[in-house]
Amino acid sequence: MLVVFGDSHSLIWRGQLASDTSDASVFPNVRVNHLGPALTYNLMGENSEVGKWGEAILSHGDITNPDTSAIMLCFGEIDCRTQVIRRAISQKLSIREVCIRIADRYFEFVERLQTIVDVPIVVCGPTATASTTRNWDIHFPSVGTEIERNTATREFTALLYGGAESRENVFAISVFEKMVSRAGATLDKYTDDGCHLNFEGLDLAIEAFREVARNFSNTAIDYFFTDPVCSDGVPRMRDISDFAKIIEISSSELYPRSFSILRNGNDDIFVVDGEGLPWVIVDIGFGALVERIEIFRSTVDTSPNVLSFEVYGGVDHRNLDLIYQHDGMEFGILGIGLPISNPSPNVPLRFLKIGLRTVGPFHLAGIKIYAKTFMV
Repeated sequence: MLVVFGDSHSLIWRGQLASDTSDASVFPNVRVNHLGPALTYNLMGENSEVGKWGEAILSHGDITNPDTSAIMLCFGEIDCRTQVIRRAISQKLSIREVCIRIADRYFEFVERLQTIVDVPIVVCGPTATASTTRNWDIHFPSVGTEIERNTATREFTALLYGGAESRENVFAISVFEKMVSRAGATLDKYTDDGCHLNFEGLDLAIEAFREVARNFSNTAIDYFFTDPVCSDGVPRMRDISDFAKIIEISSSELYPRSFSILRNGNDDIFVVDGEGLPWVIVDIGFGALVERIEIFRSTVDTSPNVLSFEVYGGVDHRNLDLIYQHDGMEFGILGIGLPISNPSPNVPLRFLKIGLRTVGPFHLAGIKIYAKTFMV
């Protein structure tokens, strides 16, 4: 399994656009861990201490998972877009000097990671900077002109290649040069939103990855092979929770990329604490023939409020039918989920609404959704 860690540019390695709200990976042999708006520079801290984002990687369970056969690090676009030009001007340095400082920290982290794992590590170079003419968010931070930022990206990418070449079992890949014009402007052809790769850009990235993967000790794994749908077999029950997202809560509106419903240790997936009856709406992402769901009670909130929960479902989130009403009995001991059968499993559901019949805080640790599907 290829395990990917990175900022929002890591999301395309799922085989889905960064703008897609699903956590599901099209590629069975690839797992993406999106850390957030992480700076390469902050993988390490001062005095050779591991930084915030570096610690998030080193402590992740996928690092020591025996199924992990390669690791990809996908950082740098944010540094090149927001940090390099600003630091160069304010500190009276060249663009190259600032890029060297960031790259040095990057490879210091890579060497720290190599003390824990003995698998190939791929550093994926940053994409071309966000286009001035087709920026996915006009308020998105950037410092320097588009040409200056792409110059920083080119310098940083060259340092990644040099650093990887001088280290054993470390490889660098990049599609940057194919994403810029001769004048150094970002081409829209390979981006979804002016910043993140589209599927055509992903094809280039996969081609670059496969080129270096020929040098892995194990060349038998095709990480990007996919046959996601079984067209000549019977449907089977599958956990489809990775397709679903919480899109709305009673106390406020959420951004499209909001909350996953997947359990994450002892953390709650949401907390609703406002006036009126609390609720959340889950978007499965498609019409599914749901057989059952499982509700995981919060390990943080021990109040009895959750014992009054109820579940609604349907294809129109404004008009949902009651599926289940809890009877007030205790559940969730030792983190065990409460299974709930769907009384109408042959009626498609797109949305689930889970709420309380009493006023008060509402927490859940996770939700699982099972449906019959031809997805493998």
